[in-house]
Amino acid sequence: MDYKIVERSQFTITGFTQDFTAADAFLKIPAYMNTMTTHINENKLPIGDLAVTINDEQDFNTIHFYLASEGKKDIAGCSSYTFPDGLWLQFPCYGAYPYALQQLAYEVYNDFLPSHPEFSIRFDASIDYLSAGDRKSPDYYSEFWLPIEKRSD
Repeated sequence: MDYKIVERSQFTITGFTQDFTAADAFLKIPAYMNTMTTHINENKLPIGDLAVTINDEQDFNTIHFYLASEGKKDIAGCSSYTFPDGLWLQFPCYGAYPYALQQLAYEVYNDFLPSHPEFSIRFDASIDYLSAGDRKSPDYYSEFWLPIEKRSD
């Protein structure tokens, strides 16, 4: 499985956000994304290339979802979130979104991470980087990012 490790300084994302329960997320996040992507495109807003999930540290049943872009932006109805300095695993993905990326995420959690004990998840979040283009195309390019720590045993 292809991947790279990227060391990133603190960075901020800005976008439309909504909270979902873990039970509802699989069905409701795609519908929310479709609605917000239409809104973003119709209003020519400079956001929307990052789909971000952050699991709440206090209420493990709550997922904070952002359809966002990097940087602080002053856009009505948008919120910002700042990620701390740290390492990120970034996995390239080719195929129709969201299906190809969902399959990749499954493989990362179920195959890659268990076979790479030198990595541990730093906090419960993930980022889907969404390139420009037809997200339904079998050649569509995206990335799956996870915040990690390298274990030193």
